Amino acid sequence: MLKVLVVDDFPLFRRGVRELVIEGFQGAKIGEAGNAHEMLELLRLKPWDVAVMDISMPGINGLDAIKQ
Repeated sequence: MLKVLVVDDFPLFRRGVRELVIEGFQGAKIGEAGNAHEMLELLRLKPWDVAVMDISMPGINGLDAIKQ
């Protein structure tokens, strides 16, 4: 089962990506985070197969979040 974490500060974008992943990969589990802090917390809780992430978010940007 594919586990995808969608990280973006725009809820509408997250929703669109979630719908595309669910449509293309039946049974996929989707997690959502609105910023890098939420993403890092979700990463601590469980492993993900792939992340779709915005690199220019408020606070910690995506590139710095990847380093962490």
